[in-house]
Amino acid sequence: MKATLSLLIVLLLLCDSRISVAGPFIPSRCVIYAPQFRQLTDTAKGTLFLRQQGIWGDLSKGFNSAGDRFYWSISTGGLIQFVEWENAMLYLVGDYEMAADQHSDIYFHPRGIFWTEGVMFGTKIGNTEFHTGYINRCHHDIDNLENNIVGAGEQRTLIYSSLLARSLWRDVTVAGIRSDLAAQFDYYVFKQDYLTPVPKELPKTDAERIIASISGSAKFDLVHIGDAVGYARLNGEVTAFNRFETSTVDGRVEIGIQFFGEASAMNVYLGFESLQDDFSRPIPMNSHFVYLGFRFLGRNIAL
Repeated sequence: MKATLSLLIVLLLLCDSRISVAGPFIPSRCVIYAPQFRQLTDTAKGTLFLRQQGIWGDLSKGFNSAGDRFYWSISTGGLIQFVEWENAMLYLVGDYEMAADQHSDIYFHPRGIFWTEGVMFGTKIGNTEFHTGYINRCHHDIDNLENNIVGAGEQRTLIYSSLLARSLWRDVTVAGIRSDLAAQFDYYVFKQDYLTPVPKELPKTDAERIIASISGSAKFDLVHIGDAVGYARLNGEVTAFNRFETSTVDGRVEIGIQFFGEASAMNVYLGFESLQDDFSRPIPMNSHFVYLGFRFLGRNIAL
């Protein structure tokens, strides 16, 4: 109990808007990937193939982000399970996020896309789940070369791929609240950061100097409203750059209502995020913004 309470306090501190934040941009930071393992009541035995798949999607509208970079954010992700055993699985996971400002005739001007894909192995011991694998992450620009009032001609192409290990605890109790918790460690093995124009001084968060990161995520069911649940989501991340000479903190928090269906869940939420380097501009800019959003989740793959 003390450990889970400490995690909650740390995550709350990481989401404090007074903290200068930065770190690797991960589209799935708004969910907890949690593919279902074989249930005790399942009559299936032995090795099974291609038994599970699912998707999630997210649309949010940001307010007062720097340059209105997150005026719109559209994310989606999914999972395909290759093979399943009684307490283990091998699966493919991927997601992307497209960020857009409003500087066009239709108030929708795509700026860049963050893309990830990887292969993961998952197993469980008791109520603790362990996942490990390799994730490729990259960023590519879309309309940044157009002449507009925000970052005309800017480009930033990134690769920041990692070997990762993740632990997950679902349906646990924290201070009397039903909760889902996750912790993750990433060690970055492929790193490229192409900046146009090249600044006089490289940012401290230059992706070619990223080393490792530790992140934590949590979802707390605060109050039941009929068949729905009022919840809070938290995400915090600590990242090391440049031989551990630079360390940064990233944070995100949201509150919302979750509606449950047989196969999917739907979130309607209000959130806050604070970014110093959103991994999209040659010169990092602080950005503290509120957002409204809508999300759907395949209940077999994400919490």
